[in-house]
Amino acid sequence: MVIKNEEGWLGVDNKYHDSWQAAQESYAERFGWEKPAKPKAARKLRAFLSYVHEDKPLVLELYNKVAVNGLKPWMDRKNLIGGQIWKEAITKSIRETDAFIACLSPRALTTRGYFRKEIKEAQSIAKSFPKGSNFLIPLKLEACNVPISLKDIHCINYYETDGFLQLSEALRALEQWIGLSTA
Repeated sequence: MVIKNEEGWLGVDNKYHDSWQAAQESYAERFGWEKPAKPKAARKLRAFLSYVHEDKPLVLELYNKVAVNGLKPWMDRKNLIGGQIWKEAITKSIRETDAFIACLSPRALTTRGYFRKEIKEAQSIAKSFPKGSNFLIPLKLEACNVPISLKDIHCINYYETDGFLQLSEALRALEQWIGLSTA
């Protein structure tokens, strides 16, 4: 155990250090003890953003808000690397994510494309989670209907004034459920 006062952390031979780790290491070096393990950085909650390309500007804004709030968002526009086989990279990212956010809009409901396949993949993964986990989060970017396949899942209305707060609360709850947060 090391002691801290206004001069810093007290190490061996009454020398002060800038951190408790440095003070502990001074004892380890002096007495031949094993150096203390450096704490691992906590993993951030990974959130996959599924959307149609017509909604890209709004989803880019959402991506930045999620990132600023200490989470790790994933979207094709920001995370695909040149040369990757995009379908494989997207499927892999969906399988490795902690939260799948289905960004809904009138365009998303009427556009044909990969968006629907992403939702099906997420629904398949969600079946492996215990009841009560909120892996798949429908997020209405603007007022619209909800696809029948998502009707039983509570939707967040992102376009409302507290929409991002509701999303943040859902993601923090998931973060706690997974054990990534001590809050």
